[in-house]
Amino acid sequence: MTALNRRLNILDQAANLPHRSPHKYRHGYAIYGLQHCQTMAQYHALSRNLMHANIAITDERYVHLEETERGKLLCQVSNNQIRQPDDELHALLAKLDKQDLHRAITIAAGLLVER
Repeated sequence: MTALNRRLNILDQAANLPHRSPHKYRHGYAIYGLQHCQTMAQYHALSRNLMHANIAITDERYVHLEETERGKLLCQVSNNQIRQPDDELHALLAKLDKQDLHRAITIAAGLLVER
């Protein structure tokens, strides 16, 4: 048992909680953060806080929201926030392969953080 795991066990006992591994706490933090991010800048910050090299890793590892959860999130988006995509931009993005699209998302998130 690692030192961190032993210390978490002590904290769990003190709080009268069942013991969970450090990985479970990390995963819980990631899911909680993903459910509460409202902007790409927040999403990018969460990804960096998880020490992921880019947000594509966060997407691949932690975005496992169930269909009902996705439905709830989509219902929260008001009609006036939904805009038709820019046809020219949409056409450009549609031409990108998966790796380049991930790079584009990372660049866009970085630009949002700077603003």
